[in-house]
Amino acid sequence: MKPRGPSDAGFTLLEAVIAMVIFGIIASSTAVVLVRAVGGSSDNRARAAAANIAASSMDQLRQGAASAKGYTDLVSRQLDPVTVQGRTYSVTASVSVVTKAGTGSPCAAGRVSDDVYKKVGVAVSWPAAGPVKPVRSDTIIQNPGAASDPTTGALGVVVTGPAGPASGVPVTLGSGQTQLTDDSGCAYFTGLAAATYTATASAPGYVDQNGATTASQASGVSAGNVALLNLTYASASTPRISFVVTRPDGSSDPSVVWLGTPAYTLKNDATDRSSTTTTSSVAPVLYPYASGYDVWLGGCASETPSPRVNFVTRPGSSPQVNVPVGGLRVTNTGTTSTQVVLQHADTSCPTTYTGTLPAGVSVSVALPFGQWSATTGAGSAASPSTVTLTPDAPTSAVTFS
Repeated sequence: MKPRGPSDAGFTLLEAVIAMVIFGIIASSTAVVLVRAVGGSSDNRARAAAANIAASSMDQLRQGAASAKGYTDLVSRQLDPVTVQGRTYSVTASVSVVTKAGTGSPCAAGRVSDDVYKKVGVAVSWPAAGPVKPVRSDTIIQNPGAASDPTTGALGVVVTGPAGPASGVPVTLGSGQTQLTDDSGCAYFTGLAAATYTATASAPGYVDQNGATTASQASGVSAGNVALLNLTYASASTPRISFVVTRPDGSSDPSVVWLGTPAYTLKNDATDRSSTTTTSSVAPVLYPYASGYDVWLGGCASETPSPRVNFVTRPGSSPQVNVPVGGLRVTNTGTTSTQVVLQHADTSCPTTYTGTLPAGVSVSVALPFGQWSATTGAGSAASPSTVTLTPDAPTSAVTFS
């Protein structure tokens, strides 16, 4: 038999490796396509289920509003959640009234009734790995003849934030009724006996202009009339404000200590949220003013850095804000402990910080900017006796002996 030549030999090792690499590339590409197809299929199933839930919920709302009472009770609210194939869907109904006056919000109509129809929207949302727009269903429901009761009144509560009307916010009257605000920010209560009612907006993560977690206001309601209230309420901004001492080399000094309870200023033209701190950072809960806030360590104008630290607050934001402060190195070279007294030189800003410094110890003290005198509790001056801390020269040192 003729022996097999080189052309009849099997695959070499190199050829086998190349074949495996090509196979791996093809397999990886196929896997990516399959994963995307499965994910897209899951999203499509969720959206189809949400569309069915929206249609079913809208049918129920339409049937319930067929009577005069059902139509009157048709208001913005959170509907019961629906679970399909292990996935839970949130359902929200948004209802706004169109009146003979032609307005789309009952809070702007100034009438007890005179509804022509109600615009009804159902939004269905569900948890997903990425951002998903809710599925919506919208319709109008004609007034079946719900008459106004001239012996009762109505109260319209408008909730607004820096971005405009706040929809989906629960508003509760002191008498117990609760409604969600509609797309125009309006919660409209009818059939109220003549009395004084307190309306309170309350939603997780929201605050009023003073940082309170609820917004409330009272108004009297009279028979045959509509009273209107306006509440300012928005998703809070929760900044983390850090007071930082910067060394001459530009690095921050994490070893600073705080004597007493230094004041810090936190304000804008509309509100003042200043307070005190015993640590290097604070985390206030703030109403998100478009103008933001000015912040610095200290409570007096002479302690204000130039320029001031201003930061922007947006609804739901959590910015990191670093505020430069002064750092004074205080050393006790004596053989006994001494009481340290640091006094601000500005007589209009009588800021004083005191503390006890053991013998042979040196610490860095965080201070507002300005001129400071350093003495013992008995009145003996340090060396030097006065120092000035500025944003351009934020650190200095004194010695007690």
